[in-house]
Amino acid sequence: MWFVLVILGICGVVLIFLAQLRLWRAAAVLTKRRPSWLLFLPAVFLSAAILSGLSAFFRLRAEAVSESEEMPQLYVLLDCSVSMTAEAGQGGSRLEAAKKVLRQLPSAFAGWELALVTFAGNPMLDFPPSTDHRSWLDAVEAVAPERPPFSGSAPGRGLELVAETAAHCPSGKAVVLLFSDGEVHVEEFEQEEAAWRKRDLPCLFVLTGTLGEQRVVPVPWVASGEAISTPDDRQMRRLLGLSASSFQVVTEQSEAGEIDVLSEKIQGLIRKHSVQRAVTETGGKNMTPFLLLLTAVFALLSIFSSRY
Repeated sequence: MWFVLVILGICGVVLIFLAQLRLWRAAAVLTKRRPSWLLFLPAVFLSAAILSGLSAFFRLRAEAVSESEEMPQLYVLLDCSVSMTAEAGQGGSRLEAAKKVLRQLPSAFAGWELALVTFAGNPMLDFPPSTDHRSWLDAVEAVAPERPPFSGSAPGRGLELVAETAAHCPSGKAVVLLFSDGEVHVEEFEQEEAAWRKRDLPCLFVLTGTLGEQRVVPVPWVASGEAISTPDDRQMRRLLGLSASSFQVVTEQSEAGEIDVLSEKIQGLIRKHSVQRAVTETGGKNMTPFLLLLTAVFALLSIFSSRY
């Protein structure tokens, strides 16, 4: 179709040029009033207008196709460290409380690609981005807390795995949903900070467990058989703030369990991220208005040059 339009445009330029040539010959102005090179100006300007107009049209079409083909993606980053076995406050562990919310995601994000990355000291891609929500739910149900030997809690490594996965499945509508009690236990904290500085996806951090409430963690290898864990959002807020990408934090358990609230916040993060991306991106999209303006200028020059 586009080839036909280009051919028609070229034919139009030739016909206009021939018609103008006959008009000038009939008026006997070729040698008396106009230099011979002015004869070509209307055709040159019209050709430039057609070329710039087609370029703008192709760019707009490519942008529209690209945006329509982008599949929204939700990367669930789930903490499976030993502290997630502590009681959540309403019966069951923090991990079970998080899984209870995750079971509602497919109904709230129909048509989205869902992915699952779990982490303790080391991350694991449990489920790549896919619209197969039934299999994704099976992957969620199979998640279990880390077993000895324990490796700590490094959400930054999980974030790096999310970034690697997103690089192979790019989408301009991707967001990270992090469920964690906020505890970070790593040997080299500088590497953890470096991972969060490179974050380029928006992130919604949902705190599992009641903020500031101490809970017992069963640890049989300790003499007392238990340890104390306290959900805290301060460390994660600081890490999230190391990147310019947008983020939100949910600490109220009444909000953390409401899928409608989480869905609204995720949609808001994607809209904000789209605005940030539109502002920072240069080149192709910014050229389109310029090409449209150039088309109008060349068209006007073609009209006026043919009259004098």
